[in-house]
Amino acid sequence: MNYESGESPPSRPTKKVRRVSNRKALTKRPFYRQKWREGWTSNPLFSGWLSKSPRSTSSKHRAFCATCNMDFQCGKSDIMRHATSQRHKDLSMQVDNKSLSSILLVNDPLDKSAQKIERKLCAFLAEHYLPISLCEPIMLLLRDLFPNEDALKRICLGEQRASDIIHQVFGKPLLQDLCKVLKERMFSVIIDETTDRSTTKQMSIIVQYWEGNKMHNSFLDLVEIHDSSASGLVTALIQSLETKEIPLENVLAFSSDTTNVMMGEKHSEATIIRELLPNVILVECPSHLIHLCASYACLKLPKSLEDLCRNIHIHFSLSSKRQDPLNEFQNFVGAAPHKTLALGQTRWLSLKNCVKRLLEQWEALGSYFTDVAFTDPTDSNDAILESLNDKFTFAYLEFLSYNLSRLNNFNSQFQSEVPNFYCIRKEVRNLIRSICSDFMSIPYVKKCDLHALDPKHPLFSSNIVSAENIYLGVMAMETMRELKQKSSAHDIKIFYESCLNFLIESVKQIQNRFSLSEPIHAIVQCLNPVNAANLEPKSLAFVFDAIPQLYEYADRSKTDLEWRSHCFIEELNDQVPCSQYWDIVFNKKNALNLPCFPNLRVVISVLLSLPFSNASLERFNASMERFFSNFNTTKTPKRTQLKNETVCGLMHMVYHLRNKGLTTDGLRIDDCISL
Repeated sequence: MNYESGESPPSRPTKKVRRVSNRKALTKRPFYRQKWREGWTSNPLFSGWLSKSPRSTSSKHRAFCATCNMDFQCGKSDIMRHATSQRHKDLSMQVDNKSLSSILLVNDPLDKSAQKIERKLCAFLAEHYLPISLCEPIMLLLRDLFPNEDALKRICLGEQRASDIIHQVFGKPLLQDLCKVLKERMFSVIIDETTDRSTTKQMSIIVQYWEGNKMHNSFLDLVEIHDSSASGLVTALIQSLETKEIPLENVLAFSSDTTNVMMGEKHSEATIIRELLPNVILVECPSHLIHLCASYACLKLPKSLEDLCRNIHIHFSLSSKRQDPLNEFQNFVGAAPHKTLALGQTRWLSLKNCVKRLLEQWEALGSYFTDVAFTDPTDSNDAILESLNDKFTFAYLEFLSYNLSRLNNFNSQFQSEVPNFYCIRKEVRNLIRSICSDFMSIPYVKKCDLHALDPKHPLFSSNIVSAENIYLGVMAMETMRELKQKSSAHDIKIFYESCLNFLIESVKQIQNRFSLSEPIHAIVQCLNPVNAANLEPKSLAFVFDAIPQLYEYADRSKTDLEWRSHCFIEELNDQVPCSQYWDIVFNKKNALNLPCFPNLRVVISVLLSLPFSNASLERFNASMERFFSNFNTTKTPKRTQLKNETVCGLMHMVYHLRNKGLTTDGLRIDDCISL
């Protein structure tokens, strides 16, 4: 820049420099060392192995790992880094195995008493489907109630130890005992899929076999499924059996529900298993089949009936305030104070209970919706009131109640614990005969084989009675007598045609779904006490031809000899249940105190092992339906984090208690678990 003469350039502003004393400049910031905190030991990630270091003089700044036998810097990040190290993980596995041996092997009598308490408590949690996290609060309560009990003072039962006991002490030994049994006898396999509460798709495997005088349904495995196709399910099943070293040749029969992926004709799990194991007997669940028959038959009736059941339940389930006015109408008309029932899609024949409840509350519901349609005129309320005011709707429901009752009776016969596979053919024929007698001439029903008769055949249609002579049930018949005087002939004709179509469709569905021509239905007739006492059939040689695996377990000639001589036992009674009849035969001994019929026992036990229903896997109290109710009770919303091995341990324990007829209070730990 150019400045004029005599003018000096502007001076720059001086920067203020902060003066620091030499003492402060040379002083460093002190380093903070984390001190030991006792609260870390209560952390589930650190409990059992982390403690304050006893080695170092500055132990308040050091932590000690009992698993690795080393101390390290006492910082949260240092502890986390050590816990996730590979060395710590490897040593933890070894320690777990040692701790397992401490669970199993105890010499001190006081420790044995403590061990018994631990096992009883874990068995109690398994039996009553309680969360495993309850073990610690229960132990605190027991110590408070019994402060002088020395055994309780020695117990340190947390969630991890309880899980180890359930899996290692209960689950593994019980599974080993089951596998040992399955390696030595023929058994049936029942499978089904489920998606648990943690949205994990799994396949449950139940095995069924006859031992002693009782049918055993035992839980084998719970396999996580990634490929839910037919090939994927078969692969998972075979891998599960091969992993446990169970011979595939011992599989007598396979049963499942009636979905296409399970029992379809083209490419299903059943067809793949039949290719791999040609001698396996395929059994479809009769409870599933009869449910499907009823579902298709109901399509012949007006759809408004099913809509009425759903809409009425939805109306009351969404608001508790609506229940109080209904209770007033129930008291006024003298109806029982019952709630409406939901129509379940997966519940067998649940429509029967819904229809029964509607008929019971019909008058109270009519009065209620008459009032509601006036105060709250919505489309839904108007539609419900219109159906309730239609007298034909009431007649349809009475007709349904009568017909679904006999289907339910058929269904309930095959959800019991009594082996009644041989009854399927007889009961199906009786059911068809009962349905046909409502709309066909009785002489024709008596003389022909209705299961083999084609409903499309002219002879079938020519023996159908007139509409007025169709039997609808007692209640529906009385209602129709009143309607004939008040309704048009056209409406009455439509009603009778719908009911007739329902009955004919029921017969068609039963004929198509129940394959009574399968050889197995003829084979199992020898289980019937009446047939066995009269030596029908004369020989059991055809059983060996149908089940070639029997040659490895019994002699055919000796079996025939024993079969023909067993009917002369004086104590036999052909009017007793099947299991009781054969129990007398199996327990008969000769002068040398040896079984009189060892070969016959093997053959009959194999036939008794056939799955007559898969009800046990989805509903625990009736043989696949029981399991899923049991499984969903085991893996509750508060137990969604349970590992698969823990769930299997729980299920093994539950099924063991059930098969032995035991409860936790009567459980003898040393007898029920092989250590």
